[in-house]
Amino acid sequence: MRNVNFLIQKIMNKNDIIKSMKSLSDKQFIELLYEVVKGRFIYKGEENYTQSHLVVANACRLKNDNNKDWGEWSLELIAKHDSKIYPKGWADDSLICQSGECCGHEVISWAKNAICPICGKEVYTS
Repeated sequence: MRNVNFLIQKIMNKNDIIKSMKSLSDKQFIELLYEVVKGRFIYKGEENYTQSHLVVANACRLKNDNNKDWGEWSLELIAKHDSKIYPKGWADDSLICQSGECCGHEVISWAKNAICPICGKEVYTS
């Protein structure tokens, strides 16, 4: 951790990084997070019998019908667009307003055609 802190201080201080990240649109922020966690494996020493990778999710709950109480929490996996279908990408200010399902979870994205962050398969959202 000391090496990481030293490196961060050399390039940018932590507050500058946080300020920069907070200035990103939601889409830019999600894309950056996926770049940062790409290839990261948190179960060191277990690579021979565990497959895993980090994903980005949104914890969400809605008001109940009485409009007073909150319902149960659920997770929405946030998926990037399918770059084969959208090779030019999407505008940075695109809203995350599409939803679908894959791997037994709700998947949300800014694109109608996205890639499931769990299995890597195409997922259609609407």
